This record gives sequence, C-alpha cells and structure tokens, in this order.
Amino acid sequence: MARSSRTSRTVEVILDTSISVQRDVLRGICDYAATHRHWRLIGSIDMYDMPWRSRPDQIDGVVGFIARTGEPDGLYERGVPIVTTASSLLPHPKVQAVTMDNTAIGRMAAEHLIGKGLTEFAFIGLEPKRTGFVAIRQDGFCTALVAAGHALPVKHTLETTYGTVPGYSEHITAWLHDLPKPVGIFAAEDVTGLHVIQLAQEIGYRVPQEIAVVGVNDDDIATTISHPPLSSIRTNLRLAGRRAAETLDDLMAGRRTIGKPRLVAPEPLIERASSRILITPDELVTQALVYIRDHTHRPLDVPEVVQH
Repeated sequence: MARSSRTSRTVEVILDTSISVQRDVLRGICDYAATHRHWRLIGSIDMYDMPWRSRPDQIDGVVGFIARTGEPDGLYERGVPIVTTASSLLPHPKVQAVTMDNTAIGRMAAEHLIGKGLTEFAFIGLEPKRTGFVAIRQDGFCTALVAAGHALPVKHTLETTYGTVPGYSEHITAWLHDLPKPVGIFAAEDVTGLHVIQLAQEIGYRVPQEIAVVGVNDDDIATTISHPPLSSIRTNLRLAGRRAAETLDDLMAGRRTIGKPRLVAPEPLIERASSRILITPDELVTQALVYIRDHTHRPLDVPEVVQH
C-alpha cells in the first residue's frame, strides 16, 4: 500500500450534505480533523457543486459515502487508503467500511414493537430491498421477530420508491389496506415512516391504535412534522464519521489493514406517540393500562381510571 512521505495528510471527502444523515457523518469527520492538525480536508460536499477533481498523486486518503466500486477514479491503482460509510458497497479488498450496525437497528425496532403486545408486523423500505442498509435493517428486524416466536412478515413487506414517483401514495395506501390490524410497521428511515402515518390517517386508520410506526435516524423535521410524532431509532452518525476518519488515519499511517466492516451501535429508540400503544386481549384493560402509563407523573386512584 502506498504511503505519503509527508507529515501532513491531504484527505478528500466525498459526501452529499443535502442529505441530513451525511451532514452528521461530515461533522464527525471534521471533529477528528480538528484535533489532528496534520489533516487537510478537500472535496465536494454538495450535490450542486462541481466535483472536486483531484490529481491522484495529491491525495493521501479518501473518506465518505462511496457506494460504487468505480469511484473515486484512479486511486485504487495507487493503493490510496479509502474508507466508506456506505452500507451499500459490497465488500471490496481496497476499501474499508465503517457503517452503522444496521442489524442492531432492525432488532431494536422489532423488540420495541413486540413489547407493545403486537402480534402482526410489517416492513417498508426504499427499493431495491436486497442491497444496502435497507436489506440489512430488514434482515435484523425479521430475525428478531422469528427469535421471539413470530412469523416472518413476508406478505407484509413493501418495496417503495421516492415520493416524487407517480403512484407512490397509491402503492402505499393499497398496502396499508391489506395489512392485518393492529400492526406494527418498521420503516427503514424516517421520511418513509412519516408518509406511512400521513397516508394511514388519510384513509381512516388510527395511529397508533391500528397502525403503530417506528422509523430510523430521529430526523428532527420528519419526527416533529409527523402527527402523531414519529418514534425513531437514533443513529450515531457523527460517531461513525469520527470512527471513519480515525480508521483512515490508521490506514494512511500503516497501523491498520483492510478488514471486516467496523460497526457503530445505534443510540436508544426515542418513543413518541406513533408507537405509544399497549395491546392486550381485552380492549378495556388496554385502555386502562395506557391511561395509567401516560399519567405516571402524578398520583392515580381506581375511580379515575374506571371513569376514563
């Protein structure tokens, strides 16, 4: 592997900061660079900018969202260390992956929904489902359901496209109609979860009483514009950015070689009203338990619960 003889390191960053999760990764990379003064960051961080066209012999390392084996051009041959934060890049002998533990994210969603007393589950994610973070989160979700004694939600899985594609809303609406109720839905990311909540209510379903929803990323806009507010698993992408930069520094210095992906654990799930439900065989018991849970901040007595 090629090494730079200079004490300073020129690191090219490849990210699209119009995407909120990639901004968090960039913040983590910058955190690391700020405490390692020998780093010099260059590159394009906006989809509307012209890409920064570097000469391969000027670059000591590359870090960022690298999802295809053909990018960045000209650096593989020189052995320039490359670290990707993309889960969609298949294992590559010249690229080190540092990504979120998407299996753990799927497992966390399943455990949360199972804990609500639900017995029917569904999954929705952007296509194609068998590549990248969507597939890994789905697999983690399904594996946890099976481990807890539930059936795989094969019939209740939906691959969807972006909201700008014609037929997007109708596709999800038809799927929601066909789901058994009550059902717990795991959306692979928050924006899709937001759309599920909005469309479910448009066609007359109650959230979370009939359709409980959990998303991923804890996006402050998607979770708060949602009504009811969306429960979400908080990813630690800033830490992933720091770990990616640290890994690249080790590769550039020869302290590390390319190996298995380094996984960053998610932060706790933030429960909000979209999944704040408790299912029991008796609806009145369920209502009583939910009322008690929602009023634990003050004393309760039996007559008050009965009246509710």
